[in-house]
Amino acid sequence: MAKTIPFEDVKFNYELAYNVYVQVKQNWSGLSKTQRSRARRQVEIMLAEAGFRGNKTGLVSKAALETIINERKGIAPVGNQRTSVEHPITHKNVAEYILSLPHTLSFEDYLDMWFTNLVTTKTTAKENMRLKDFQEDFVFGVDCWKEMYKNAGIELVEMPKLAKKEDKKRYGII
Repeated sequence: MAKTIPFEDVKFNYELAYNVYVQVKQNWSGLSKTQRSRARRQVEIMLAEAGFRGNKTGLVSKAALETIINERKGIAPVGNQRTSVEHPITHKNVAEYILSLPHTLSFEDYLDMWFTNLVTTKTTAKENMRLKDFQEDFVFGVDCWKEMYKNAGIELVEMPKLAKKEDKKRYGII
């Protein structure tokens, strides 16, 4: 049975993370490079500690889907064919961005920034490595992470429900 966490606990954890962000933001301009790095890391860690690991998009690369289907058929992936869950925009990227803004975000805008930009997809290890070339140089915006995949030549598709009989037949699993 899945653990149920009361909304009040979730909100409290997110508020703690937000309070760390506000404290860091208030002191940001006076921090040395080393202190900024440590403070930015605290902003990242607090959101993870609050339980947020990223919004699942339900998208998978075509190559990763092929690997997943082959695994269901009993064919083990090798090397760079293995799949991994990928954050196209990393915790570090989001933390650096929100700390670089000229103003302090409201609680709602803070959460929105994380929930909109910290997403996950599934790719192969090879694609994950290729994507890294596009993770440092991008402009934040709605679905900006999709542009990274496009620029890296990675085509994303909706992950089918491979537990459904019709999908198993469609992909030759049964």
